[in-house]
Amino acid sequence: MQNQHLTVNEEVPRSQPLGDLFEDRLKDLIEARGYSNVNRVRVNPLTGSLVFSAVDRDGLPVVIKVLNFLISDRFTLNSLEQRYNTEVRLLLEFKSRSENISGDTAFPELIDNFEINDNKIGQAYFIVTRRVPAEPLSELTNLTSADVIKILIGAIKALHQLHQRNFIHGDLRPENILYDRSTGRVWLIDFDLSRSSQVTTLTFASQGLFYPIDASSPKPQPSVDLVALARVVLRTLVGDEYDRYLMTGDASEITKLIEGLPYSLEVKNLMRILSEENPDKRLFTNAQDALTYLENPNKYLAEKQRALATRSLPQKLAFKVTSMRIERELTGLVRLFNRTLLIQNHDPNSQEIRAWLENVGGALYRRYPDEVFRFFYEMCNLRRALNVQMARYSAEELMREGSENQFLQRSWEIASGSFFGLLGIGLTVGATALGFNVDILFMTIFSGLMAVVMGKILGHHLATLQEIREETASIRSYRRERKARLKKVAEELANRHFLN
Repeated sequence: MQNQHLTVNEEVPRSQPLGDLFEDRLKDLIEARGYSNVNRVRVNPLTGSLVFSAVDRDGLPVVIKVLNFLISDRFTLNSLEQRYNTEVRLLLEFKSRSENISGDTAFPELIDNFEINDNKIGQAYFIVTRRVPAEPLSELTNLTSADVIKILIGAIKALHQLHQRNFIHGDLRPENILYDRSTGRVWLIDFDLSRSSQVTTLTFASQGLFYPIDASSPKPQPSVDLVALARVVLRTLVGDEYDRYLMTGDASEITKLIEGLPYSLEVKNLMRILSEENPDKRLFTNAQDALTYLENPNKYLAEKQRALATRSLPQKLAFKVTSMRIERELTGLVRLFNRTLLIQNHDPNSQEIRAWLENVGGALYRRYPDEVFRFFYEMCNLRRALNVQMARYSAEELMREGSENQFLQRSWEIASGSFFGLLGIGLTVGATALGFNVDILFMTIFSGLMAVVMGKILGHHLATLQEIREETASIRSYRRERKARLKKVAEELANRHFLN
């Protein structure tokens, strides 16, 4: 499935292959069941479903969803039957629970369900639910911070009931989350693609649009629904700007869009936590975790941290090993960074750093892209803060491991050579004075020349020695700070690993 060719509200116009004859036949079958005023609402070719609005015998509005293989060839007849049975089963369970009739969270009430094997359109499955007094997110505008919080909390509560049954919704889209501004109630609809989280294969119609990449893993966690929820709400709030993420697939675009929202800090914090792409870094494993967090965020985070502090000895050892492994991987990247990108570009910008990491960052960058990028970005900022005198030397020379020691070593060698050269001249003069057979004139001229030459050399190096010491002190300070930050990042990433 190519993300860039999909749109969130994709519908099939009448000019496409479904045709009026197909729709008219479906209407006839629905009307034969006793429903009137049947009108098409939308077609979703991604899921092979077609939705009608109608009125039942009591004059009450209903919504009728039809599953048929002619709507989409992506699904076999067996899979359509399985989807039909799944939605009917879940809606019947929800209908039997009193809390779905009142409160701030609801599922549509199942009114009727039937299947027909028609000689013109083949097998068709019909699910009839009571029309709820709410609008889909795809039709809502000018939402306030209070509205967004109500939508998120209401949807999380609804997902909790699904997750309690070991089901994942699997098809959260702007059309499948309904919101009533007047009451603050939220409804989730369309459960035909819901699947048990215990099975090894799942179909996510909105993967790439809203669901993260691990949704297609052998056993996806319920947290993929929470990621999709945050992204659906984000798409509702930012509109077409969301397409930047669809075009690049870069999860950092999601973070940028959330940070740019003109909403409260509470809204942005919650959406940032929910929308985490990396499963190893998600704060919640299911909707229950999210509800616990919402009741008391500080207490939830404190308990998470306490769980880390009360690790058993094997857990502490495992944490230490993980931290050391991450630190080793990060150190290897630093060395490669110094020997490649910094040689080519002494002052890379954020785009160049990220491009370099995407090329050579490996598994560590894929697991923790934002943290690794932030570390290297801060490392470059540290370099910029070094003494301005460092600009006299090439980045290649300065950033080489142990380069400052080579500067000092060469300086002391020359200083020592000068000292011993002068000492030798002094000894020669002394030997002559004591009566040894030495050519005084020759030694005087030689000693004078040596004094001038060695004096100039020694004077030059003594003059620059303090500068070199300052340079190496700056480099050492930079490296100490870099090492401290590297260790801190490694421990934070190891904590992330064990928190989840």
